[in-house]
Amino acid sequence: GRATLDVASWRRRWRERDCARSLRESDGYYCEREEEWTARVEIVRARALRQCGKSRECCSRNAEKTELPHWYMNCFEPEWSCVDERVGAIGDGGKWLCDVAKVRREAREANRTCLVYSLGSNGDFSFEIELLQRMPECEVFTFDPTVKISGYKLPANLTFKPWGIGAADSENASAVFGARAVAKSKIYTLQTLMQKLGHAHREIDIMKIDVEGAEYAMFDTLYASGLFPFRQLQIELHDRRKSGRLHSQLRRFGFVIVHKEPNYYWAHRLHEYVFLRLARDFFTHVVDDPYVGPIAERSSVKRSDTNAAAGVR
Repeated sequence: GRATLDVASWRRRWRERDCARSLRESDGYYCEREEEWTARVEIVRARALRQCGKSRECCSRNAEKTELPHWYMNCFEPEWSCVDERVGAIGDGGKWLCDVAKVRREAREANRTCLVYSLGSNGDFSFEIELLQRMPECEVFTFDPTVKISGYKLPANLTFKPWGIGAADSENASAVFGARAVAKSKIYTLQTLMQKLGHAHREIDIMKIDVEGAEYAMFDTLYASGLFPFRQLQIELHDRRKSGRLHSQLRRFGFVIVHKEPNYYWAHRLHEYVFLRLARDFFTHVVDDPYVGPIAERSSVKRSDTNAAAGVR
């Protein structure tokens, strides 16, 4: 009754007062006591000066001119711990998620459904199908302008759109993908895509991206617009010469590294990462990361790449 509600509300207010710092520095995502939160932050601070590699080669202004053969071993290690859970197929296609129970609880306490975007499928929907089994209350959207969906039987609560994400809107995906583009496929910026789906003022709880190298142009656009409307990011990186810039862009907006692993098909080239967003100023006011600025603000996207699109594997 009312008395139970009042007690629960009192306990929540008391707990939040005790974890004010962690709430502030995680953009409301964590409520932890001072000593627990300090221990987390100190781990990130201790690793910050080493994230760019032994000789800072991962964040060098000339990083894109070298192959960096040991990039995966030397650059950008996990720095944040959570309860990891693998969702999807074993091997390529499956992804690691951070604190599934927390994602569900946060959505429930905010009286909303959790929102999941999956960019790129190549016809492999194992991630989305298992995620819906684990989190049936979530809204899950898959995007790929090269998949003819009529050949697949998908769960009723999985929404598929033949859309890719690019630097500019286009009603004709074939201009980018040629014959690979399916009928009526389109390309939108993330902002336009979210508006079309009625998600303009929502946060994406889980954003999975596997788009065969198109992620770099996509994130250059997101960084320029200041739009990073997602809390958790699962992404496969395809070009180690460009990955330092993408890491720095994410760090400028408060994303910490939760997990990484090689794609064992192409371990020297392809790397899987999981990021979690804390406060936007985490790496400027909480942990001072001296390498975030210079490389994050430099874009190597050439004029001919401005129509590069994501949403395809």
